Order: sequence, then C-alpha cells, then structure tokens
Amino acid sequence: MRPVRPRLTFANVVSITALFVALGGSAWAISANSIGSKQIKKAAVKKSDLAANAVISKKVADGSLLAADFAAGELPSGEQGAQGIQGPEGAQGPQGLRGLQGDPGEPALMPTSPIVFPGVDFNARTAATQLADHGAGAIEWGSGTGFATAGLRLPDDAEITKVEYYAVDNSAGAFTFGLDAYLPALGISASHGTTASTGASTLVRTFTLTPPSPISVNSQDYGFELRASSNTVGSTMAFYGARVFFTLP
Repeated sequence: MRPVRPRLTFANVVSITALFVALGGSAWAISANSIGSKQIKKAAVKKSDLAANAVISKKVADGSLLAADFAAGELPSGEQGAQGIQGPEGAQGPQGLRGLQGDPGEPALMPTSPIVFPGVDFNARTAATQLADHGAGAIEWGSGTGFATAGLRLPDDAEITKVEYYAVDNSAGAFTFGLDAYLPALGISASHGTTASTGASTLVRTFTLTPPSPISVNSQDYGFELRASSNTVGSTMAFYGARVFFTLP
C-alpha cells in the first residue's frame, strides 16, 4: 500500500492562510447599532464627514444660533420699535473757528428818475370817495368827490424837482393835483405845491407841478405822497397817473 503524501496547491495555501488570520489576527465583526457617543472620540466628526443637508432644524437647539452664523442679508429685519424718550440736551460744544469773510454784495439799486405811478396806485383817502376802474391803468371817480393818494418812496436827502400828472378832463369840473408831506402822527398833510386841470378835452393831457425850490425828502418825520382830487364823478374825467422827477445826493 502506497503512503499518502501531502500535495500542496495554491488553493490549499490560501485557505490555510485565511484560517490563521481568522484565528489569530486583529479583525473583528461590528454588529448593528453597536457604536454610540462613547465610542466616538471628541472632535472626531469633521464637517467633511457630514452629508449635504444632513443637519435639520429639529437637530439644532432653540436659541443656539447667533446672527454671525448667517450670511449677510439672510436674516429679515424686525419691525421698527417705538421711539425712545428724548435724551437730555448735551453740553454746548466749543465755538468753531471764524469762517472766511464772504465777497461783498452787489450795491443796492437806487431808484432812477423819474418814478412812474399808474392811476391804479392811488387809493381813496376816505370811504365816501369811491374810485372805479377806467381801464388801461386809469381810474375815475365813481361817487363821492374827494381825493386819492399814493405814497412816495424815495431815499432820504433825495430832492424832488418836478411832478407830472396825466389825466383826461372832459367836463366842466376840474382835477386838482398836489405833492404833500404827510404827518402820520397827526393825520395831517402839509402841501408842497398844487396844479389843476383846465378846460375840457377828450385827450390825455399833462399837468405839471414845479415847486419853487427842490423838496428834500426826510422820511424820518414825513411820509411824502402824491394827491389827486376831483369835483366831478363819471367817465368824463379819468386819471392815468403821475411821474416824479428827482435828484440823488
């Protein structure tokens, strides 16, 4: 009888090697649900270990996130709160440095001679005198014969040399024109000359008042005014206005 001789093949070697590894190696089996927090080393789980969208709202502790954890513009603005109580006034700060002096302004415009006063610039001095619009800037006496005046604004020390009045007098009546220095405190006027219309005509005529000497304006004491009066009512007499000629100091 022939003795049995072991015959080594590649399959025999691989199987024997696997047996030794299984019996004496360091491998072991991991059963399901066998790894918990105790088996995970602290700080061992990295951001790269988490799958996308793995952390959901339920897994985040309420009130644990800060504004810095959100990207700019992701947090909505809250409603505006009520206005707070005004704080106390602060102490006055030190006086600032004096600014640079500005450029000089334009010189004041001086009136030029003559100054024109349309008839509509004149107003009845008393309620009994009613003026009516005659058209083209002229007025007529509607009722109550009396006088109307227009204030004259000129710089102090200006000198009035002449006044021209323009009117239509086509009646038996007459206009009387004057230049007065009015005293507001006393309510009286001091006349500086008069002139009157003469004859009858449908044309606009010029009636000139020339004082004996130039009248110096003193607005501190007097209010100078032009005067026009009529003793006839109706459209046959119309006052178109006046021009004041003067010189400046």
